Amino acid sequence: TEEAVLIDTAGRYTTQDSNAGSDSKSWLAFLSLLKKYRTRQPINGVILAISLADLISLDDQQLDAHVVEIRSRLREIHETLKIQFPVYLLFTKADLVAGFMDYFGSFEEPRRRKVWGATFQTTDRNKNMAGEAPAEFDALANRLADEMADRLQEEADPVARISIFGFPAQFYALKGRIAGFVTSLFDPVRRQVNVSLRGLYFSSGTQEGTPIDQVLGAIGRSFGNNSRPHLSGTGKSFFLHDLLTDVIFAESEWVSYDRATERRAAVLRYCGFGIIALITAIALGTLGMSFMANRSLIASTTQAMSQYRVTADALLKTTTVTDVDLENVIGPLDQLRNMPAGFETSDLPTPIAETVGLGQRERLLSASTTAYRQALERMLRSRLLIQAERTVQATMADPAALY
Repeated sequence: TEEAVLIDTAGRYTTQDSNAGSDSKSWLAFLSLLKKYRTRQPINGVILAISLADLISLDDQQLDAHVVEIRSRLREIHETLKIQFPVYLLFTKADLVAGFMDYFGSFEEPRRRKVWGATFQTTDRNKNMAGEAPAEFDALANRLADEMADRLQEEADPVARISIFGFPAQFYALKGRIAGFVTSLFDPVRRQVNVSLRGLYFSSGTQEGTPIDQVLGAIGRSFGNNSRPHLSGTGKSFFLHDLLTDVIFAESEWVSYDRATERRAAVLRYCGFGIIALITAIALGTLGMSFMANRSLIASTTQAMSQYRVTADALLKTTTVTDVDLENVIGPLDQLRNMPAGFETSDLPTPIAETVGLGQRERLLSASTTAYRQALERMLRSRLLIQAERTVQATMADPAALY
């Protein structure tokens, strides 16, 4: 469905009476696949379905053997999946209890969707609630008896009314068998597995077979009357829809987690957090180091530029160049050239500490280079031109020296 995945295992996996070795191997392989692909919660619960016809017809020895097999399968589920899971005990083929179809058959679909059973009211997932089963069964039987008068009023067929009248007694006759089955299966001493009975329920999927009359059947057989009505196989569903959607699916978180898997997940989670914290610390440390390195570079460049302006103040204020004293400009030019991010460092790689996205060296280098070239143009080139002009003028009378 859109709400859950129901896996209906073959009945032979439970009884393993056809080929014990092969069935057991297939069953354990199936559980291993669940564990492999759903590590935290391989299952959300177990619906243990048993036919009321089998429960009534099996003798005590056969029923005990059946209980032993079911208990073994529950133990294998627990040991393989390493989780504590709820068990929803579903008694099917309730239509084979004499009077069932007469009592419930006229119900419209909304009434047939309801839950017929009991979910144990407890918040302790580890508490063994199997001892509450007889009291819950009595409550269901009493409810049938309380509603019987209304059903008799609704039914016009006198034969059907007799069946409706007798149905609560037919149902109550199952108490001993059901209580014994529940006690044997979930006995805390014998079960040897930590699973909890979450509730017990009754349902009918298809109505087919011969109803079992536990009250009048023995009397009829003693008089030689063994004839019993046979259900035709109608396709109505009784008491399944809400059980699945409102109880079992809604309690998907009732199951525990595999503790070993949870521990591994916690370790991995904390390791992941640690790695993230370490990477964050490294990133922040690197950014901080880059910030400090670039701030230092900017400060030293600013200081060097201030010193350059002081040294070259007279040269920068001169609007007309008349001297050819190159030694006077070499100092300020060298000072500008050798700044921390000056023209002299243009071919050097950028230090790693100044990178990581905060690097300012390229901008400072661009500005310093521009300033250096402008200074060459303004201070050095003009004086070289004046010196060249004076040299030419001094050698005008000597063509050989001129050329």
